[in-house]
Amino acid sequence: MAEAEQTVKQAVYALYSADAVQQAQANQWLTAFQQSNEAWQVSFRLISRDQPQELLFFAATLLVRKVKADWGRLEPPLRQELGQATRAKFQEVLSWPAVPPLVLRQLCLLLATVVGSSGGEGTDDIISQAKALLGSPSTQLGLELLTALGEECEDLDRVRRQALVGVLLPRAREVFGWLGQLLATALEQVPGEWLGDSGAAHLAAASLRCTEAWLKLNQVAGGGSILTPGEIHAQQPQLFSGILSALVGRQRPPQVIDAAVEVLLLVFGADTFTGNNEDAERAATAATLDALLALRHRLGPGAEAEGAAAGVAQLGSALAERAPEWLCGQLPQAVPFSELMLECLSLPNPAAPENSLEYFLMINTVPLAERAPPLGGVLYEAMLRALVPHVSLPQHFTSWEEEGEVDQDAFDRLRDQMLPESLETAYGLLRARYLGFAWHLLQTAPSWQQAEAAMYLFNAVSISVKASVLSAGSPAGGGADENSPAGASAAAQQDAQQAKQLLASLFAQLCSPEGIARLAAPGAHPLLARGACSLVEGYAAWFARAQEVPLQEALRLCLACMHSPVSSGVASKAFQALCVRCAWRLRDPHLVASLIDAASPLLQPQQAPAHQHPPGALQLQQAQQQQQQHTVFSMADKQALVEGLARLVAGLPPPNLQEAAARLTRPFTAHATSLVQAFHQQQQQQQSSSGHHQGHALANGHVNGSGSPSPVVGTAAGGPSTQACQALAEDLQLVAGALRFLAFGSALGQGSGGGSGDSDAGSLQPVVRVLQEVGPMLQAVVDTPGWYCHEGVATAAAEVYRRAICSARKQGAELLPAVVPMLVLLFERALLPACLDALGDVVEIHFQEGPDTRDALERALAAACVAAFPRLQADLREQQYVASSLLSLADQFCVYLPALLWASPLLGPLLQLSAACVSLREADPVSHALALLGRCLGAHEREDEDGTLLQAHVDAVDAALLGHGEELLRSLLAAECDTCPRHLMRSAADCIYRLLTHTTVGERAQGWLSAVLASGQLPGVASGQLTGEDCSVFAGIALGGAVRGARFAALCMDFGLLARGQNTSDVLLAYQM
Repeated sequence: MAEAEQTVKQAVYALYSADAVQQAQANQWLTAFQQSNEAWQVSFRLISRDQPQELLFFAATLLVRKVKADWGRLEPPLRQELGQATRAKFQEVLSWPAVPPLVLRQLCLLLATVVGSSGGEGTDDIISQAKALLGSPSTQLGLELLTALGEECEDLDRVRRQALVGVLLPRAREVFGWLGQLLATALEQVPGEWLGDSGAAHLAAASLRCTEAWLKLNQVAGGGSILTPGEIHAQQPQLFSGILSALVGRQRPPQVIDAAVEVLLLVFGADTFTGNNEDAERAATAATLDALLALRHRLGPGAEAEGAAAGVAQLGSALAERAPEWLCGQLPQAVPFSELMLECLSLPNPAAPENSLEYFLMINTVPLAERAPPLGGVLYEAMLRALVPHVSLPQHFTSWEEEGEVDQDAFDRLRDQMLPESLETAYGLLRARYLGFAWHLLQTAPSWQQAEAAMYLFNAVSISVKASVLSAGSPAGGGADENSPAGASAAAQQDAQQAKQLLASLFAQLCSPEGIARLAAPGAHPLLARGACSLVEGYAAWFARAQEVPLQEALRLCLACMHSPVSSGVASKAFQALCVRCAWRLRDPHLVASLIDAASPLLQPQQAPAHQHPPGALQLQQAQQQQQQHTVFSMADKQALVEGLARLVAGLPPPNLQEAAARLTRPFTAHATSLVQAFHQQQQQQQSSSGHHQGHALANGHVNGSGSPSPVVGTAAGGPSTQACQALAEDLQLVAGALRFLAFGSALGQGSGGGSGDSDAGSLQPVVRVLQEVGPMLQAVVDTPGWYCHEGVATAAAEVYRRAICSARKQGAELLPAVVPMLVLLFERALLPACLDALGDVVEIHFQEGPDTRDALERALAAACVAAFPRLQADLREQQYVASSLLSLADQFCVYLPALLWASPLLGPLLQLSAACVSLREADPVSHALALLGRCLGAHEREDEDGTLLQAHVDAVDAALLGHGEELLRSLLAAECDTCPRHLMRSAADCIYRLLTHTTVGERAQGWLSAVLASGQLPGVASGQLTGEDCSVFAGIALGGAVRGARFAALCMDFGLLARGQNTSDVLLAYQM
């Protein structure tokens, strides 16, 4: 024992040393020592008078951890002995002179932990000891002991918490009386003693913390205060007045004010139940309001004033949430308190809105007729004025990278999460006055920051403004639409008219040539342009339905703002929103062509370097070029711009549709084709080279001996360069984005193309035309390892095919002979899940086509399985997304072409793959595996809608289930007990039930279930969470036949949660009744 004690001392000293290696070794050894039984005795021996503070603190902390971790494993006699030893050691330490406060605090925590772990045993003795300490010079220690007892409940499980609370609650009234006396004594000290680190201040703060801990003694954690405000005011008047006095007295230190605020927030919080004595509750609320109003003189500049304002605002919000009608005029303090809340909100503290806004929201839950007049629109107009400095960027703001005063995350959180609801509330009350305020702020703003804030105020209420304006007239204007109330009041109509006029003035100013020039000028701050584009995006629906809107000017505004890296993202989204919403207004071919031409410079592809540079300089230049292109106009911005333009193209009349579609996509297809052709030519040149010169050229990335690096060929492997692959992938992604929105054009131009299979490109739909142009380049991509081995290029190529199929819909049938083989070939070479997803769309859209299409799809599924199975067998977890897409494709066949799959020899291997995927943890493969299993298990219930299903097909499914059923059942049960995502457990249980009740497989499945449960191999058995008896009981219930359908699924889920340690064995008893 002495040797272990000495080793612990050395380890603790090493832990406090400056040597990091020694610290790590000491920590590792002490952590292991904590698990031993010897730690109990060594810790008690180390708590002796001659030990330094570090050892005393460590020993007490170690005992606390041991009690929390190992108390339940000790025998009852040993627990009793340790409890007595702990109390004796505490009494011994009290007799020592000058014990460090940290050590005493840990010993108090140790006593409380022992009491809590013992279910409250010995509580009365400790409370009595604490009372004795309160009447001695060790008052602070007595408070620490009482606080530790109260706080211990927060760390206990439900059973032990209820036991300890049951012992503490009968003493609560007595303890609150002691605390009220202590608080009064501390507050009677002369004001001078509050300055500095005085004992009276510590005593008051400690009394308040102890009060808070004992007020939380609820049977359920987080249940609020055990006493309502009215009960404390009536039953503990000295304590209640002491809390308020601690809040408002002269020269109160911040720690005392903060502690008082925390107690009051607990008492008036939403979790505290409402008392039955309304008069007492009203009196407590009125007294609290008087105390908060008395703090008015402390609101001003300085950190102390900010703390007081935060306390007032938080308590005001809590009071308003608890009894809003009292703070709306039923109490005489209501109006003065609203003015106080406005003062708090007006302080330059960044946290002021967060603390105050809940008050204004709660006030608005009371009808206007029941409020005092100053608490209506006048209050919220003042709130708007007070919020302007908070929603404005700092005066000397340049960029967030250089900003040191305001945190960007906090500012964005204020605008995006906290303010919108409050501003919507203000608009609901003020209506046109709100918009007038924002308009006046915009017109008179002394700085760009306030102008940007005015735009934010407009945008924050865009939903409500649009609802008001658009409900007053039809899209063409003049008449009421289907959403407008029949009996709209004249006031509402007048308000809507004022809003229309103001919006027209707003966007006429922003989108005028002068406005665009000001926003896009080199000296203008880009955040102002960003705010304007955000406004355009927010009011895109207004542009679509209002009369005489500056729509074309708004589009030009967005295009002008896209040249700034700060505003480009918002500008591209605003442009896309306008195009999608207003396409019906933009069917002028010349206008669309001009917009495409204006956007062309923004969509220029990346260019490879043309000259050789030293390695370091070349890498630096490439990095700078890529960073500049990304920040000025990222791929996401290009995608939004192209999709918006494609939507405009799709809205053109059929005669102009083909030309505009080609005009939009040709730059991307041409650049992509040039990249592919350049690489092909360079490959041919390299192949024609010979000898040492060829090897030298390939090693240095030269196409010839000139010394110029190839812009396409990589320098190491002889394949395309990374930059060329990225450029090609971007081109293909843009083509795919255009195809996505050209679907509208396919629908509009259905009658323009010949249905006879005419190969003339002019007669094809726009999607088909685009795919025909890009087809040869895609063929080269699929045929070239250097391209399809790049994941970005392969994914983008598959996306082009998929968008073409989905956009052309039924009119794309003539594409299938070319598209399906290309998707299969790309999958075989790149093993890309996106290819299978595209094939699934083909099955869904074209399953009703003729035999040739069905044969092609059947061959595609077979080829995909042949390509995927070897890789999946080698490493399923690495290729789980491939498995997910393959099972999803098979599920599509089950839905639309069941006869092809069920009669196929692939069904058995697919079921085997499903059994393996069910055991994964990722949701997608598990979901698709369960979906395929469900289709197969329901084959007998499938109706033959098109006359293609035969009994032989159903028999084939039964044969596959018989061959793989045991494996499936084992995997399903194991997944329920361990790996299956929680939201899919019911689906897995449904599959188990359908196996057990299956017409052909059911009887054998019941035997498989019994065998699996009796094997002892299920997850949870080895860890002891699932016993043999549990498995036997589950088997008896599951096979008994009494539990069916949804109840059977619930049984399987409960059994699975039992194996995971989230249920007890008692959960199965309910199913035996």
